[in-house]
Amino acid sequence: MEEVFAIYNEKGKIIGAATRAEAHKKGLWHMVVHCWVVFREEQNTWIYFQQRADSKKDFPGFYDIASTGHVDASELHAAAVVREASEEIGMDVSGERLHYLGETREEFCKEDFLDREIVQIYLYDASETPVFAPGEEVSRMVQVSREEFEKKVLKGEPQITAYTMQGKKVTILEEEWCRHQGEYKKWVLPWLKNHKKEGGEQYELVLQ
Repeated sequence: MEEVFAIYNEKGKIIGAATRAEAHKKGLWHMVVHCWVVFREEQNTWIYFQQRADSKKDFPGFYDIASTGHVDASELHAAAVVREASEEIGMDVSGERLHYLGETREEFCKEDFLDREIVQIYLYDASETPVFAPGEEVSRMVQVSREEFEKKVLKGEPQITAYTMQGKKVTILEEEWCRHQGEYKKWVLPWLKNHKKEGGEQYELVLQ
């Protein structure tokens, strides 16, 4: 049975429902969730990303935020983020370590595919190195140090170094990433700077 999404107007009010295919063909606004997963050690912060399976219709093999997905018509986005993380990467992100960061919008157009998304952004602050069990939509998980990732998003480096969960070094080119323009800089980075790691030092305060 095809997924059905709630459809929104420009002001973010629900105006109806549509199937996934209809929403993407007509460019109807619908809701998705993004969940960033981080693990903060004393000397380093790791950020985790999924590599989308080659069987995916959209962006096969690309690297993306740890967990992403659509919100069903009858579902709250707080429940959707937990469901999607379980289905995609086999991880339980429920509980007090899951933080809601905010909302943004994304639009992507390619031929007869017009995707308009209202994005609910979350961050899961893991207490230890995460253990993943990727589902069929995810090829593998990789980890990138915060310092290395910021070379890409803040300095425009054309490639950065990641590591598989087995410790193998991987070079990821800029063109291999799914585009989420400004999401890390606007939402994730301020959270990391404003929140103290348990038992650790206070990060620099950022005024917003």
